[in-house]
Amino acid sequence: LEGICAAIRIALSIGDEETPDAILNEMIGGVPGKEMQRAMEIMYGGTQTDIKAAEAIDRFLAGNSRAEHFDDYKQVFLTAKDEPRKNIITKKRGEEYPDIRESLNEEQRRILRLNARLRAVRVAEATEAIVTIAVAILDAFAEAKRDRALLDYDDLIEKSRALLMESSMAPWVLYKLDGGIDHVLIDEAQDTNPDQWEVVAALAEEFFAGEGGREAARTVFAVGDGKQSIFSFQRADPEGFTRMRDYFARKIAEAGSRLEQVPLTVSFRSTPAVLAAV
Repeated sequence: LEGICAAIRIALSIGDEETPDAILNEMIGGVPGKEMQRAMEIMYGGTQTDIKAAEAIDRFLAGNSRAEHFDDYKQVFLTAKDEPRKNIITKKRGEEYPDIRESLNEEQRRILRLNARLRAVRVAEATEAIVTIAVAILDAFAEAKRDRALLDYDDLIEKSRALLMESSMAPWVLYKLDGGIDHVLIDEAQDTNPDQWEVVAALAEEFFAGEGGREAARTVFAVGDGKQSIFSFQRADPEGFTRMRDYFARKIAEAGSRLEQVPLTVSFRSTPAVLAAV
């Protein structure tokens, strides 16, 4: 959990100790008081739009608790969607006082920068909360399986892969399996995940390794269509289909044979009779 939370903050480019309160304090405490006081005075002499903005700045600067009025102050510079306002001061007034316009633009950039960090920290905290719950659920699920000596579908794949590829018993297991397997069929191959493909590759490793102890023709038959992938379902990897096709094509070529690629150009789900019935 600690590592996941650290990765979340790295992905969002925020520090481990950053909190919304700390960033809000920085946003409030970093307001350039003299510049905004001057801008407020100039804007009071402008249009109703300028005066409304000046009043928000005035309430913020004069308030005993600036935090109470910070949202109104922020809205002088940002829209309700937290996007920068195109004109903080009206065009005419800004042209009359370009230094004031630049001071307002600089404050807008400061608030925009810190507001982006504030949003990132809030996203991080919300994500960390969800992940904390998820890890607790997974831990409880794993404990329940251990108590009952049960394995689920993912466990079977993971343990099969480990047995065939990482275990000290792998050579003996593969030797025993090799004597009884002539054909491997992978259906819905576009939804086969990387661990499943590794199991398939391990089982078929000796199929194309040269002359074996038996005369039987040994085959791998994969059926799939990348366009029909249920992307990410059970870690479905449609790119793995193409990658493994190329892997077996290479292995088969090295064994002096060739891979047959059979495109299906007719959909039997949409023949005239089926369409007419529908």
